[in-house]
Amino acid sequence: MQRRCNGENCGIDEVAMRCNNDPGKTAEILVSVKKSFDSRLLAAWCDFEWDINVADVTDDFILKKIDEIISSIKNNSVPDVAALFKENVVMDMRESDVRERVMQYFVKSSEFIDEQGWQGFFTGNEGSPLKCKLLVDSLEPRSLRDEVAAIVKYQNRTAKEDEKELFRLILEKALDQDRDFQRRKRSRGKDISETRRKDNQSESINGQPRTKYRKVERGDKPTAKNNGPRVNQGQKKPEKRDTTTPTGGCLKCRGDHWLIHCKEASGDEKKELLRQMHERRNQNKGLKQTGRDA
Repeated sequence: MQRRCNGENCGIDEVAMRCNNDPGKTAEILVSVKKSFDSRLLAAWCDFEWDINVADVTDDFILKKIDEIISSIKNNSVPDVAALFKENVVMDMRESDVRERVMQYFVKSSEFIDEQGWQGFFTGNEGSPLKCKLLVDSLEPRSLRDEVAAIVKYQNRTAKEDEKELFRLILEKALDQDRDFQRRKRSRGKDISETRRKDNQSESINGQPRTKYRKVERGDKPTAKNNGPRVNQGQKKPEKRDTTTPTGGCLKCRGDHWLIHCKEASGDEKKELLRQMHERRNQNKGLKQTGRDA
């Protein structure tokens, strides 16, 4: 039925070929459009939409109404055509063949327009430029879109309203950009290979592979990673001893060492002697303060 609506008779021709062009067999196989309809549905259309008796309906009448339905807007509402077109008609960048990529882009645009019933929007002198504008605005990548838009605006204005000319322009610029991309890709590959070759050559001359660790220069502070002194975790650091001696000697034995290092005093004696020393020191401070106040 879709082929019939597009003005083609391919379906009938195929049936005739299968029947060896025998009119009798062809007539037996072919079923009229009216008979293929559900009888209740056809009666409802005739009563509520077409205002015609079912008996007066012909195949041509039904096909004409079907054409009108296909070319009409869904639900008689005008949608945001530009936004929907850009959202659904997208250049497939996964396709490596540039020519196929552009061709599928134009095919997808026609399919989407047919699905939405927008054929009436893009017919006539005003419809073709509108479709060309939507095709340019929906192009990807952006670099291709900007280049084609500039050419259509200032140079090739024919592509602004001729879909075939626009196809040729988009294909030409898409091929140019793809060649440029492949050329830059090869150039980057050569640069990387040359850098690796020089690195390998440098290693063979020096006899040492490159290291990713920083070399310690003179004047750097020694760290755990360079030539600083290492201390085993199980080894205790030597204790620092005071080289000075307390005035008056040890509080316990009056020797030339501090009380903490005295071998004669026990732990409790050391605490008691230190407490007494602090008490005397505090008393002396109090006496000095009293003398100043007097």
